[in-house]
Amino acid sequence: MSVPAKVLISLAIALHAGVLVLNNLDWCPLVERLYPYYSWYPRGTGQVQGWAMYRYPLHRDLRFQLVATFADGSTRCLTSTFTMDDRELYFHEWCFEAKDGEAQELAYLDRLHRTWKERPVPTELSVVRFVRPIPEMTAGGAPPATAPFAVSGLFRKKRS
Repeated sequence: MSVPAKVLISLAIALHAGVLVLNNLDWCPLVERLYPYYSWYPRGTGQVQGWAMYRYPLHRDLRFQLVATFADGSTRCLTSTFTMDDRELYFHEWCFEAKDGEAQELAYLDRLHRTWKERPVPTELSVVRFVRPIPEMTAGGAPPATAPFAVSGLFRKKRS
């Protein structure tokens, strides 16, 4: 590769990294002055990050639980099957909030039924959402009392 090509590639990578750093800095006079010159690049390449989700956080604590019901009527909480990584938590949170979320959650439970490996196989699977409010900090800095969790949603799928 020729020297001019290497210089051009290095310059492009440096500009790319520089724009990303500028785009993630807090709004200040320097960023405000430079913004009109570089804003087209992150917008055009789909790299604008919306940090607004952190501006108004939910003031509630969510827990999800997968419950299997067996033919004899016994139930078991399946924390080992329910990995609860970040993506799975976001998926279940979305299912309880979105208009068509119930259909997606039922499809998830149906797939879980079809791929069940243990015996006995449950006759019904449920996803339960528990919610408790997160209280505001007290004026004296003492930790506030927390409320108990309450069931705020349930999706249930019988084995087909």
